[in-house]
Amino acid sequence: MDSVTAAEIAKLDTMTVSKLVEKFESLVGEKCRSRNKRYLARRIAWRLQANAEGGLSVRALKRAAELALDSEVRVTPPHEHKRSRVVVAAVESKPVRDLRLPP
Repeated sequence: MDSVTAAEIAKLDTMTVSKLVEKFESLVGEKCRSRNKRYLARRIAWRLQANAEGGLSVRALKRAAELALDSEVRVTPPHEHKRSRVVVAAVESKPVRDLRLPP
């Protein structure tokens, strides 16, 4: 990594979130959906390094495309079924007292 790229990456820690969003959108060319400073700094640093050093190899891009075709991607987590919940009835007839409270 050259000194110019290293200096640019070092500046990311002192930038505000709004400045990071602007830099992200100008580098990546798409609208930023995150406001997490650490995430944005890492993504920008990766993009700066990729631009300086050439990014992923053609072989790596082909392999990623193959893996993406074979994987089953879930966008949302599975829903919990209402029937799968187990309800246990209380056996005691006395109300349960909080043991931290005095009797």
